Amino acid sequence: MYKTFVYIVLLSLLTHSAHAQATSDWWKTKLDDSWRNYFVKKHGISSNPTVAELAKISALTKIDCNASQIKTLEPLTVLRNLKVLRCDQNANIKSLTPLAKIPTLTELDCSETGVATLTGIEGLTSLTILYCHQTPINNLSPVSNLKKLKILDFSDTKVASLFPVKYLTSLESMFFSRTPITSLEPMKGLTALRELAFSETKISNILALSNLPNLTEVVFTKTLVSQISPLKANKKLAIVFCTESKVSATEASALKKSLPVCEVFYE
Repeated sequence: MYKTFVYIVLLSLLTHSAHAQATSDWWKTKLDDSWRNYFVKKHGISSNPTVAELAKISALTKIDCNASQIKTLEPLTVLRNLKVLRCDQNANIKSLTPLAKIPTLTELDCSETGVATLTGIEGLTSLTILYCHQTPINNLSPVSNLKKLKILDFSDTKVASLFPVKYLTSLESMFFSRTPITSLEPMKGLTALRELAFSETKISNILALSNLPNLTEVVFTKTLVSQISPLKANKKLAIVFCTESKVSATEASALKKSLPVCEVFYE
């Protein structure tokens, strides 16, 4: 009985290992022409790869396949060492679910793709950078558990709520210009934040930004914001860019007086 159990376990491990690497069968049956062309052109793989070349693919830590006419990320599930994936500008990519099998990812750029939901990245807890701007996404719920995330850009999307980011206390840079967001309230606890941009939104109140001690730059052009006094408490603030908003010369001067090293652009 024990020997049988050991045999089954070893067989399972070997089978898993076989599926977790690039093989000749994977090359022939799992890749379409766009992926084969990518590996040939970007990584010097021959059209009929050797075992050594397939091993080279399996060991890749970075894939930069932007604007490569890629349609699916499924072939990447065998790249268990992958840390950086830049698949932006591939309009035919619709799903991130294959990435759930690549927990090693630390950086993902899926901007300017057809991705309509971030489902699939919930478990990528090592992720520190996420660019998903100019996509059809409308919800950030899948990022709520990505506690190591430092950079998040979801500008030009349909995301209407910041609630999921309230848990991302490691965030240092966040950008969400041209979104339907109207409230900054969930940001009150993001004390590591340094850079923030929410231009061309309907936000009118920035009270939630009054106690972000590391904030150095904030950009909110073409908004309804008129009162910028809440920013006075942020002693590291160096740039406030709020042109074409409702900020008056009096408001700008008052902030400048409180923070002499801060440049305020309001006209």
